[in-house]
Amino acid sequence: MPVPPPGFGVGQLIVLLSSVLVVAGAMSARGISARWASSAALAISVLLAVLAAWYYRLYVYPPVSAAYGLYLAGALALVAALLSVWAMFTAWRSGQAVPADR
Repeated sequence: MPVPPPGFGVGQLIVLLSSVLVVAGAMSARGISARWASSAALAISVLLAVLAAWYYRLYVYPPVSAAYGLYLAGALALVAALLSVWAMFTAWRSGQAVPADR
């Protein structure tokens, strides 16, 4: 499996995308382009799960072993994907991009 170029690795990309996922979740919750934000949150959360698996494949081999943090990150990425599906379903079902109380 190819290794990313030096200077910006998989770990930094995971942190950057996690921040973007928080912003997309907040936008979806506030009704700011809820459809687009929830769709982007789903794509980002799936990408985070794939990147966690790629990180494991690249950097975890004997004598290095994965600790609970890597498994926790993978599980939380899957939870984020499930919550993104829920937000996406709610946003698309409502039929409007902005909540009715505004």
